[in-house]
Amino acid sequence: DVRHNFVLAANYELPWGNGKRWGSNWSGVTDAVLGGWKVSAIFQARTGFPITVQNSNRRSLQGTRSTEWPNCIGNPVPAHQSITSDPNAPNDSKWLDITAFQVPALGTFGTCGTGIATAPGYNNVDASLSKRFKAGGARYLEVRAEAFNLLNHPNFGPPGRDINTLQTFGIITSTVGNPRVIELVAKFFF
Repeated sequence: DVRHNFVLAANYELPWGNGKRWGSNWSGVTDAVLGGWKVSAIFQARTGFPITVQNSNRRSLQGTRSTEWPNCIGNPVPAHQSITSDPNAPNDSKWLDITAFQVPALGTFGTCGTGIATAPGYNNVDASLSKRFKAGGARYLEVRAEAFNLLNHPNFGPPGRDINTLQTFGIITSTVGNPRVIELVAKFFF
């Protein structure tokens, strides 16, 4: 359940070359090299997924069952929520306020529900620059440079959610997606 999701896709033919705003009187060779380029991009931004804090110690004494919850005794979102991988960082700089949770008494179920906090959001820009070179008739060669995660921006995974794993509880230790990837593509259409 991502509350907000925004995607913008755009294609733009650069205004250079024959029949365009600039370079309309270029020679055939100049136009073949400099004219007819297209820029494309996709921008994605979304809020984070809901996360559920877990208690892996099986305090309910109900045998093997799915995830159990701890007790909620405060606001799980700290005042200065940030992304840190340091387990010794001050509590108010972690993604989850670990003091907002408590292990339930033996033989009882925890009071926290599902999706009580939200993981970090995600944003990304992919882009390409492409050009088609005519090869006679309906044939053409398309060359393209593609960049995925163009800005090389890290997107972070959810924090550790098990209150019994103190080294990682409330701390973000992973990223989602890849670093920047650049591809060069050539295709011949006939």
